[in-house]
Amino acid sequence: MPTPAIAPRLLELSAPALLWRRSKQLMLQANRLARWSATPERWPRPLLAPMHEKGVLLGSHTVNLLRADADADPVLEAGKQHNVRLAAPAFDGLLLAPDRPLSFWRTLGRLSARKGYRHGLALSGGCLTPSIGGGICLLANALFEFAARQGWHILERWGHTMEAVPPPPGALWGMDATVA
Repeated sequence: MPTPAIAPRLLELSAPALLWRRSKQLMLQANRLARWSATPERWPRPLLAPMHEKGVLLGSHTVNLLRADADADPVLEAGKQHNVRLAAPAFDGLLLAPDRPLSFWRTLGRLSARKGYRHGLALSGGCLTPSIGGGICLLANALFEFAARQGWHILERWGHTMEAVPPPPGALWGMDATVA
């Protein structure tokens, strides 16, 4: 039985191959941005739920932010936790309905150091890298898993390119959602 081919690591690629890879990424990003801006009605701006419903808990989902393995970098772990705590309030109290789907990026906005985000661990192209806003995928994971478990219709979801940390025992496979 032949062994499957393994994708080359970015460090092993030649300069022209890296340039080709980056230009392909930029073209895909431009395509997504063009489609997104051409159909603003598909992803409307989020609305807050009416105040009289505030305080009613319809469901909950808990995510462990701590990573206990020996490979965890304490600075990046602290950044990840900070980033998730900074971003989570943007989703608190949102009104979700079939005619008003949730767009993660339209709700959260751009991540930047100016907004208070720090370097955290991110998965990019199959590599673990420090990135401003790194770890924010934990919030996307939680939102996706909660919505899937509630039986909601998911319009778009992208999984991670690799598994950085083994899932906890009993976790379902494919219950992650990456953001880029």
